[in-house]
Amino acid sequence: MDIHANVAQPLAPEDIAPGHYVTPLTKMQVRFPNLYSDDAFVDKAEPLRLTYVPRVRAPARVLEICLPFVLIETPKGKTRMIDLRRYRLARVSDRFGQAMFNRAKSAPPPTEGKPEEDTEDVLVTGFE
Repeated sequence: MDIHANVAQPLAPEDIAPGHYVTPLTKMQVRFPNLYSDDAFVDKAEPLRLTYVPRVRAPARVLEICLPFVLIETPKGKTRMIDLRRYRLARVSDRFGQAMFNRAKSAPPPTEGKPEEDTEDVLVTGFE
């Protein structure tokens, strides 16, 4: 067993810094009870907060922070702003993050007539 294995570490919003490679651990959605037909939710006036694990493909690099917002860059060079009130992030090792970014840069362009494999990145699927 490798005792030096890298482990993704959950981050508090104040621990996120530019240059970190991050990936979403959980995402929160807010639903309103009137959208449900179950009688258990009919009398409740407050919204329901649902937390789930998003589908993740690759880490993103943190560019800038203005809490609760974080500007991130995907391995394919796209930028996104995420709201930390909706996401819980984990930091992955720099080695792992750099490997994913290098892999995306060296990937061959899609061939014509063949649909591009959906390898966009964490943030197109995980952060939307």
